[in-house]
Amino acid sequence: MVRIVVLSLLLTCVLSQDVTTASHRNQSTSTTETTTPAVIDEEPSPTQIATTTTESVTSSAIIMTTQSVQKDVLCINAYGSCLTKDEGDKCAEDHSAAPGMCGNPQLICCIPSQKTEKSWIESDGGCKLEYGVCQIDTSACDGVFDVAQCGGPNHRRCCSPNEDTKLSWLKDDESCLQGLGGCQHSSTPCEGVYQSGTCGGPSTRMCCLPSSNQQVDWRAHDSGCDAKWGVCQADHSPCTSGSYVTGLCAGPEVRKCCVPSEATIDQWPNLDLNCVTSYGECQRVGIPCNGTTQADLCQGPDYRVCCPPSDETITSWKAGDSPCTSSGGTCQHTSSICNGLYDVTKDCGGPAERQCCWKPITDPPKQIPGAGSSDPAQGVSKATVFMILTGLVVVVSLALLVIFLWKRGCLNRSYKRVKDDGWYLRNNAETDESVNLTSCDDRVNYA
Repeated sequence: MVRIVVLSLLLTCVLSQDVTTASHRNQSTSTTETTTPAVIDEEPSPTQIATTTTESVTSSAIIMTTQSVQKDVLCINAYGSCLTKDEGDKCAEDHSAAPGMCGNPQLICCIPSQKTEKSWIESDGGCKLEYGVCQIDTSACDGVFDVAQCGGPNHRRCCSPNEDTKLSWLKDDESCLQGLGGCQHSSTPCEGVYQSGTCGGPSTRMCCLPSSNQQVDWRAHDSGCDAKWGVCQADHSPCTSGSYVTGLCAGPEVRKCCVPSEATIDQWPNLDLNCVTSYGECQRVGIPCNGTTQADLCQGPDYRVCCPPSDETITSWKAGDSPCTSSGGTCQHTSSICNGLYDVTKDCGGPAERQCCWKPITDPPKQIPGAGSSDPAQGVSKATVFMILTGLVVVVSLALLVIFLWKRGCLNRSYKRVKDDGWYLRNNAETDESVNLTSCDDRVNYA
């Protein structure tokens, strides 16, 4: 009876000890039951029994506490708290009881409701602007826990990218900057329009481009840059054949005037002949033109176009061209090539540089009657002359042939071939004189 009372007192003392203090002990330490060696046939004393029981209960409490904390992670990560069933019934209205999320099956996890979590997310704007995520601070964070605002309890904090990561995004912002845009979080208000794919970093980091109205307003105040044949653009864009000049463009500070060099500008008028001969003037696109602007007639950038006179204007000029055209001339720009000479005495309508290109009429060269004409009334045609010449050539050739044959003796024979022992008699007359003559056929003796 005494033993039972002693054991009950010892167990009560052990169970009343602080479990937290016991949980800080090394879990890897195995439970060692230190007992006083029992003497055979000797009953153990109450002190020995109490010592063994105390150490066993303490070790079991350590293991149970660790396992309980590990199993409570589900509840903790859901921003909940493990409570007894009686306390779980008293969960606030904005929370709900969820069984099975605590290590101790006797406990119930009290987690915030979906409505409550939604209200937290609505207050996460500060963290979103830093491209972060609000999460419980016991979870791993790929970046750093920032001081940016997160809704909910204090242990729900903003995990945002570190500074090195954010700096690495900037190298991919060039396309946005050249469009005079700025890269920012897509939840930030943008006065223009958002453009995706032109900023580095996550997909929520987008390019805010200026609106059309903004750009029109800026261009309306770019006269200083226009006067220097420059173009206003972002200073991140290359400025070829010139340099950037500040203070000539409206809009943000990065919008500067790219002005061509003086050497480049001086070359343009020498190559504007197509526009000049059209009585036009090279000007900047957008400037009012009385006619219709034409591209590709002026040298320089694409915004430098030719403004020629209207068709009505040119028609009115031609009405005053009769002094020139009546004498066979043509009214044209003095920069155009003239096969004759410019005669200022023969008036042309229009500006002073539009003059009469006139070729003086000289006496025509005298011609042999019939030569070079196919008109029968004016003489023999070329074909007839050719036939006459051909006939003369044939006649002369035949005459030369006759002379050649005569000299060879083929045409001056008056002999008659009469055979008499191999001799031939001339004109049937006998003669003692024999001559050896050359024949056209072969060599024979003539007598």
